Amino acid sequence: MSIERRTIEVPSIYPMTWQYSPAISVRGGRTLYISGIIGARQDGTIPAGDIVAQAELAFANLEQVVRAGGGTMRDIVKVNVYVGEEYAARAGELRQIRQRYFPSEFPTSTLVRVAGFANPDYLFEIEAIAVVPETGSPADEGAEDAGGLVIVAPKDRIINGAEQTKGMVRESGVTPETAGAQRLWTGYVTTPPGMVSGAHHHGDAESSIYILSGHARFTWGDRLEHGRDTGPGDFIYVPPRVIHAEENLSQTEPFVFIVSRNSGTMTTVNVEVGAPSCD
Repeated sequence: MSIERRTIEVPSIYPMTWQYSPAISVRGGRTLYISGIIGARQDGTIPAGDIVAQAELAFANLEQVVRAGGGTMRDIVKVNVYVGEEYAARAGELRQIRQRYFPSEFPTSTLVRVAGFANPDYLFEIEAIAVVPETGSPADEGAEDAGGLVIVAPKDRIINGAEQTKGMVRESGVTPETAGAQRLWTGYVTTPPGMVSGAHHHGDAESSIYILSGHARFTWGDRLEHGRDTGPGDFIYVPPRVIHAEENLSQTEPFVFIVSRNSGTMTTVNVEVGAPSCD
């Protein structure tokens, strides 16, 4: 049985203060209950005194747990987030991290500021409930249903927060994990209205971009000194290791494109550059 998920909007109460859903109903699937996940590295060490670094790790850890349970971050329907007193000073940064993992189809959410954690080094913790497919992975189901072709539906895209760039949300579509691809990665990328992405390159991978909607200025070069405006229907070739960035020229509409790489992975290297001077 397929999963039917519906967000319940309630206009008769107060507006939601940020990106979360007031209620969600789900039919089908199986429920995955996830314990409180902290911002610890694989070796158990914790970035002491840095709530943002702990949040980055906690969300990355949460994604791994959901995938181990047979789901993706899109399958999460409820989160409880616990923060310390450091939250107020860095709320904006924490929201950016969350937005990378939940760019749409927002879960229901509760945010709690606590007086203290079980370990005084903890500054951030997140627990979740997900409704995941009954059996198999998206790639397995797609291959069986389509006679060898693998159909990766929007709900099955993977959002890997560890390889995101500031100002962008990359959703992995065709990958070794989702489709059994050998040397190909294809993703769906969104730059929100008015945002300028961080500078980055993609290592030794070649990339091909096709713009679906919106208008953006692409800048490139060691100091982002070159630039050109682009729009729907444009193809862009990005050679290996070319530093580049994208600026959404609209204040109201997202900039959306499809990108493919011959790497089999997202392969993103974020870099710091000086102030750009576009020609």
